[in-house]
Amino acid sequence: MDLSRRAMLTAVGTAALAGCTGTDSETPTPDDIAYTVENVDAGPHDVVLAATPDGVTGFEFTYADGSTRTVEATDLGELPSDAIDGAVGLRPLGEGVDRRELTVAAGERRQGSFTGLAPDTRVFTLVAPSGEQIRSYGFSWCDQGRMELEIRVVTETSYEESVRCT
Repeated sequence: MDLSRRAMLTAVGTAALAGCTGTDSETPTPDDIAYTVENVDAGPHDVVLAATPDGVTGFEFTYADGSTRTVEATDLGELPSDAIDGAVGLRPLGEGVDRRELTVAAGERRQGSFTGLAPDTRVFTLVAPSGEQIRSYGFSWCDQGRMELEIRVVTETSYEESVRCT
């Protein structure tokens, strides 16, 4: 079964919440979560991908001056707006969180995977021009099956995220 969603991410604080569902007769099995990050033609961008198989217990914000702030929260909707203002980095915290932090140059394409995770594992994503304020962040997931996640940096302020559930 091939199910997919596409979300355009273009503003600070936009959360891409993509969920794909399967039928009740399918038996979930652990599988890889594959990802591709492509920077079509923009300046260098920082991308954070984090598999959160056991959920999150908080988030750590990083600011341009190097300071950090940790906020206890289990979901993005619980984050205070004053913590987000001016943040250049954000990462989920919790038991079992597996993080990939990439800097992707113009014309570059990076691929990888998270392995051995339950099919309903949520993946946190963040995209921002390197060293600049966060532009886009959110969670993506598939309720069942293998997830293929693709992030495309189209311009300095336009990002596309697609999730394919198979």
